[in-house]
Amino acid sequence: MPPSLALHAAARTRMSTRSFACTHGENDDRWRIDERRGLFLVADASGPTYGGYYAPFGVDPGLAALAEALDTGSVEDGEARLRAALWAANSTMRAMHDRQEEVYKALLQRRGDDDRLHASLDAADALRDRRRWPHRVFSHHATSCTALYAWCGNRMSVAQVGVCRAYRIRGRTIELLLRDHTLRSYVEAQGGEMELLETHASVSTRMLGHLQGPDQLDTRTVEVEPGDCFVLCTDGLWSSLDPERIRDIIVEKNSAPDGGVDALLRAVEEPATDDTTVVVIVAR
Repeated sequence: MPPSLALHAAARTRMSTRSFACTHGENDDRWRIDERRGLFLVADASGPTYGGYYAPFGVDPGLAALAEALDTGSVEDGEARLRAALWAANSTMRAMHDRQEEVYKALLQRRGDDDRLHASLDAADALRDRRRWPHRVFSHHATSCTALYAWCGNRMSVAQVGVCRAYRIRGRTIELLLRDHTLRSYVEAQGGEMELLETHASVSTRMLGHLQGPDQLDTRTVEVEPGDCFVLCTDGLWSSLDPERIRDIIVEKNSAPDGGVDALLRAVEEPATDDTTVVVIVAR
């Protein structure tokens, strides 16, 4: 960003007090503020599912691959660079998923054969983890992720996959930058009947780590003006607060990132049923 337009950011995360993950000390959310790269993101890893608890293994290596890809990418266009970086994260996570599947199959084949089992370090580590955390399902690596990438002085690109959201607040106007990938959003776009969804409205239809191609990553680029405020959040926040309430809280805090983050988390009613993570970025 040019000297006249700097980005100031703050982030907080709060673990749910009522979720299945909380009973095992897990926070499925992640956030990143990387001012050197101009990268800001929130991620919500898959947690409680119909098959048990899916611990978010693979998410952190995927997000690390995302950041590294921004450094090594040769594409000048920031939006294309961000898209390629998220695809690199997806590929990393998918490779970890496939490797865990191979390890699990090897464990089944080697059951009862201690010598062969311990000859494989990967298999031994996997078995140790399964005994230590029997509630976890280790063969699953997937997460929602919404990322912002500042580039070319006054441009901000956003990439969307899954149930997180990114808002831009300019004056008294709040704008959802990209539609989230929930069943609710999909049915709304198709003009379907919302009452048919019942409790499944928040299920994600796309997840990083299980994308079929880069075209499943939604991206756009917006111009940044002094005073613009960007709010990145997991569904723990936006499912509890409507956009107008989020806007009012940020405006009331006079665009102070730390105050805005704290106020947003306080506004989410306790006891929370989902982890809640917020990143607030202000351009000055």
